[in-house]
Amino acid sequence: MKSVNYFIEGGLGDYLIATALLPPLKQQGYQIRVIARHPGGNLLENHPLIDHLFVFPADTNFDYHQMSIVIDTALRCKADRILNNAYWDVSSLHATPGHILSRLCQHHGFPPNELLSLHLSAEELAWGETFKDSILIQPDTSTSPYKRWPLGNWERLCQRIKGELGLRILQVRGHDNLSVPGIENLNAPTLKHAIAAQKHARLFIGHDSLFNHASQAIGKPALILWHSTDAFLQGYKQNINMVNGLSSQQVSLSEQPVLLYCQPCHLDYDKINAGQVCCNRSTPNADNTEPLPACVANNTVDSVFQAVSEFLSRP
Repeated sequence: MKSVNYFIEGGLGDYLIATALLPPLKQQGYQIRVIARHPGGNLLENHPLIDHLFVFPADTNFDYHQMSIVIDTALRCKADRILNNAYWDVSSLHATPGHILSRLCQHHGFPPNELLSLHLSAEELAWGETFKDSILIQPDTSTSPYKRWPLGNWERLCQRIKGELGLRILQVRGHDNLSVPGIENLNAPTLKHAIAAQKHARLFIGHDSLFNHASQAIGKPALILWHSTDAFLQGYKQNINMVNGLSSQQVSLSEQPVLLYCQPCHLDYDKINAGQVCCNRSTPNADNTEPLPACVANNTVDSVFQAVSEFLSRP
């Protein structure tokens, strides 16, 4: 049997994006060995399409050639192919159209595949089911401050959901993430438990993050707030994608919507986070704090609440 050493790197969401290559690899008869780092690699545990999973510490340096020798030696079988989950050339990221899943597959010579996947155990699913009548929110993402929606907006949104819709709200957050005062934490034992809760919840509301891609993997629509990143490169048609105050019910993901000239700006994350670049489309903040980037300000509490209400009213 042919075998492939598949190196997966990047943020947590990239580990789920990478699963788009698993079906075409299997269809071509490959035994799949995945080499990944903690914690993202743990998302792929017990995946039915992965024959061997090697998860290394987060600070492990991946020299593909040297690491392949280690894996081949451990399994006593030399891989026929070495792949990684690279799916773009940064210089041409927005020069040509195409979703990241198509780019990933085409980059490695496979036909497009829009299916993402992960395995959730019976225990994880049972834990997640206890939140089936709840709304989950992710108020903070550590990737970039230009992805975030202000905490004051989250507070007002939660007040309206609880007061007008009468629903329980829990927030998904890491140890270092900001939190909405007065909203209970999900306290999931693992990331996969949090995804199981997302699968069973009435609705997940968050940013472009792991849970955006998890929504596609579990087949459960979510409401995603898009600011500095690109819904048309990294979003999914099943979701409610909020772009400049418009939801995917009003903006088709098959067509470019009206964007600010500076959207997306996420190629400048390194400069933005280092304080070298300031957003030149800022708007006064209702909380009288730092001005908001226009892309963030355009997703108002009213527009997001309306999208939530419309989604929850569907039969």
